Amino acid sequence: MEKAISMVFPLIAFIFCGFLVSNLLGMWIGFIFKTQSPIFPIDDRMYQIIMVYLTGFFGNRSIKSWRGEK
Repeated sequence: MEKAISMVFPLIAFIFCGFLVSNLLGMWIGFIFKTQSPIFPIDDRMYQIIMVYLTGFFGNRSIKSWRGEK
């Protein structure tokens, strides 16, 4: 179980970061390919959920690195 959790949380963080990057680049991609909507539209609530998850995930990792834990 511990091994599965240690693999799933970074994978979810990677997917969330991909959503954010695609949303930020959506305007440029839409301009280049003449489309009107971003690839994956993220509303405010979804954005807040992603930010809380990523802050908790990377905050936990940085605290462990400061303590010297692996």
